[in-house]
Amino acid sequence: MGVTGAMRFLRFIHFAATAFLFLACWLPTSAEAYCLENATSTPLHAQSLDSGVFMANIPSGARTCCQEAKCIGKKRPDSLLLIVTGYIPVGQAGQPGWRAECRIRVQAGSRVQVHGDVAHIKCERQARGAE
Repeated sequence: MGVTGAMRFLRFIHFAATAFLFLACWLPTSAEAYCLENATSTPLHAQSLDSGVFMANIPSGARTCCQEAKCIGKKRPDSLLLIVTGYIPVGQAGQPGWRAECRIRVQAGSRVQVHGDVAHIKCERQARGAE
């Protein structure tokens, strides 16, 4: 390979590296902000109290994740979740209600497992990578 060929090759490498870095900085990632696993014997209702983006009904034995960048608020590096059993949404005739609750702060990449039954639940943060 001559000098001209070597220069073209180096320009190509420089262009490819620049393009990769540009795309890596500007494209959204598909990483999950956090996940909740329902290890109880009852359905759960969960929602974020400070970001307002996440709300989910999670059947017993199921898992759900908040996958948006907005799942974690801009003012804090974490989000406060309220998780309840026996959820009754607001209706025309009454107030919302639930039987048991737990609250937990989660950070990006967190996994929370909820244990218990309709009368008592416990939220536990799981180690990253634990299944």
